[in-house]
Amino acid sequence: MDAGSIAAKAMLYPPSVTRIVKELLQRELIAKTANPGDGRKLSISVTEAGQALVQETGVHTKRLLDQYEAAYGSDRLARFVEEARQLAIALEPFQPVE
Repeated sequence: MDAGSIAAKAMLYPPSVTRIVKELLQRELIAKTANPGDGRKLSISVTEAGQALVQETGVHTKRLLDQYEAAYGSDRLARFVEEARQLAIALEPFQPVE
């Protein structure tokens, strides 16, 4: 993805994405390459180290979600997640503009 697409999907301002990308590049969790479709743009991809971090974090997140489900109830949590998804869709028109 390019930085503009990341900003739109994450509902972040482009300057925030620039700062985050810089830090993730320094930590070697992402890589930048020339965009094959448009040489003026850069594509950002996750490195093997970044993928490993995502996998590691995923295990921890799964444990937390299991605890939330046990505490709140699976049906209630599923309804909550669906409502949150619908809220995100409803807020799409309010995404930051560049």
